[in-house]
Amino acid sequence: NPIERNVMTSLTHTSPSPITSIDKNGGCTEMGVLFFSSNDYAMGDAKFSYELNIEESEIASVSSLYTENAASQVMYLFDCDEELAEELLDGSSSEWNLDNCDAEKSWKLQGIQAHCAKEMGFIAVESEDENGTVYAVAMDNSILAKMA
Repeated sequence: NPIERNVMTSLTHTSPSPITSIDKNGGCTEMGVLFFSSNDYAMGDAKFSYELNIEESEIASVSSLYTENAASQVMYLFDCDEELAEELLDGSSSEWNLDNCDAEKSWKLQGIQAHCAKEMGFIAVESEDENGTVYAVAMDNSILAKMA
């Protein structure tokens, strides 16, 4: 039998200030979500850099996301029907095609996606945004403890 190896992925988050605790209502989503990249980057005046090493199996693809809870949150956020909410949740439709989308709602959608991935047993969700490939993580103290 071949030895099964878990492939690790190193993700980077930069911040203008140190991250010492998790605020469940913080971050740009106001949902306790941090954004990571697999490339070195700096958003604004980023004085602090954090690395999170996780197994690839702990990263959900946005296209695989679904929970009833997440779909209902998307329905509420965009005042849309369930079918469109599911398409927004899994990235098969873009929120930017809607008349009622703005940056805040787009970030909140990414926050809902991160929490959905967590509810499904993943640490991160991989998707695309204006910065390219992004990994959204619904943070908690156990994940904060893994960050170096």
